[in-house]
Amino acid sequence: MSRLAAYGRACHPLPAAAVTLIITVCGWAVGWRGTALLGLAVAVGVGQLSVGWSNDAVDAELGAVGPSHQRH
Repeated sequence: MSRLAAYGRACHPLPAAAVTLIITVCGWAVGWRGTALLGLAVAVGVGQLSVGWSNDAVDAELGAVGPSHQRH
């Protein structure tokens, strides 16, 4: 697997896209338009990417310790 593909999978793209879309639609519903709406979408999207990647980084360290059913 290429490095780019690994980053793509690690960010959990479907949940990240869903959260970004829902929040962007909420922004549009309350009247945000143009660059404000775009800024909202970018901020939420980048936040979702960082959460996905950091979550996978923590899980990788825990995975090295043992199987997931042994974690508390």
